[in-house]
Amino acid sequence: MHDARARTNGDPAITLDGVLKDAFGRGLRAHYEPQEIIPHHLLVCLMQMREDEARAQRKAAAAHSGG
Repeated sequence: MHDARARTNGDPAITLDGVLKDAFGRGLRAHYEPQEIIPHHLLVCLMQMREDEARAQRKAAAAHSGG
């Protein structure tokens, strides 16, 4: 009988299962590994900018609705 996992020249045989697992693993790592870590002071600035934008939008919406 032929064993699909038989070794050739000391290397494991390439199987469809192994290729698929490798491809899925690479895809999952690329999707779920964290991006660069933002330094705390930049994160704070970003949060403040977003809050300023949200505050301006709320103020404009209140002025538009007459409130």
